[in-house]
Amino acid sequence: MSAVPRFARGAILAVGLSFVESTAAPASALAEAPGITDDQLAHGIDRATVVRAVLARSPRLKAQADRVRAMRSMSTADGRLPDPEVMFQIWQVPFERPVSFSEAQMVMAGIVQSFPAPGSLSARAAARNHLANAEEAMLADKARDVVRDAEHAYVDLAEATARHHTHVEHRGVVDKVVRAAEARQAAGGTLDDVAQAQLELGRLDADIATEAAAMERGKTHVNALLARALGAPLGPVEMSEPMTVAATPDALVAMAERARPDLRAADARLGAENATLESARREASLPSFSVGAYYFAPTMLMPFNGYGISASMTLPWVWGGGAHKREAAEAFGQAAAHDLDEARLEIGVDVGTAAASARAASERLRVLRSRALPAAQRALDVAFASYQSAGGGLLGVLRAQQAVVDIEMELVMARALLDHALADLDWAVGAPLPRTALLDDTEARHEHL
Repeated sequence: MSAVPRFARGAILAVGLSFVESTAAPASALAEAPGITDDQLAHGIDRATVVRAVLARSPRLKAQADRVRAMRSMSTADGRLPDPEVMFQIWQVPFERPVSFSEAQMVMAGIVQSFPAPGSLSARAAARNHLANAEEAMLADKARDVVRDAEHAYVDLAEATARHHTHVEHRGVVDKVVRAAEARQAAGGTLDDVAQAQLELGRLDADIATEAAAMERGKTHVNALLARALGAPLGPVEMSEPMTVAATPDALVAMAERARPDLRAADARLGAENATLESARREASLPSFSVGAYYFAPTMLMPFNGYGISASMTLPWVWGGGAHKREAAEAFGQAAAHDLDEARLEIGVDVGTAAASARAASERLRVLRSRALPAAQRALDVAFASYQSAGGGLLGVLRAQQAVVDIEMELVMARALLDHALADLDWAVGAPLPRTALLDDTEARHEHL
């Protein structure tokens, strides 16, 4: 794999790291920032580490960074005059003596320079520069997509890990139930309780194996995004507290209108089409010129040194081709304006949908954590204590324990839905959003008051 130019490394990190940090470091500093090594990934991963590593290793972003560099060079080239032409001509050499150049009627050498319609070169350069700006904005837009893909993959892996840990933890609870049932059976109880408890233990073992496979799938996906071997080792996932976003939908839309790179790209393309239109107008109404200077060597017909000059210009008004090109440029400009309007409309849809999903996931997670889970845990404690004192049956314990497992699984899914929604919301806004701690039910009611 070829080395990535410093420009590409700095540009990729500069446009991408803003999605994981509130304040991006300068591009020059980011260009020198050390990459995330495989040893670091094998030691342990968190959201920011995965996103940084995916950004640094993404071939998609490296390719786009090279396109930006190419467009900048093309902008400079389009502002230069056409290359001069060097000419050499020999006329009327006799067929009988085809290499007798001294008998030619004319031997001439010269140079010709063309000058496009006044103002057209600067307009072309401006158009190409606007296109380079659009490509640069698309680099940020592709980084936005890469960050979203990396965050979704990380959330899937974190969800599978949390589900696995939950089942492992509850296996310990069921193991205690098995021991209690065995103790009760030894004291004269029935064997049915032991069998039921062991059945529940077997079901949990099956769930643990399923979630272990899901974790491997998640690691495979993350490694693929990291451009690593699919089976490369990844360290344990950091389990952090859930966070949410407190900004209002109107504030989010306003932020998106300032930050969305696809909106900047559409605006830059409109600027490019307007500059192209200006170039087409000048070429349709103003002539291009060409001048030349020539040297004539002595010949038999003209036995002395001589020189000549030439000047010519185009007549763009004769056949009307320039006018049609101008009309085409006007139509492309109108299309670009409509594309810009469409990009603005998409912002409201993207932000509104992601914000609604984040709010719904936050509320569900809050209620499950504040109300449902404590109630289920109390019910399990009561049922188990009653069973240990021979006052209750095993079925009540298993039902209570299953209720706790179900709610904890719902909590894991609700947390994953929230994190997915927040990743989509960052993508929709086009910038990282400040996170706030997810309040429990009592704190949330106090905030509303």
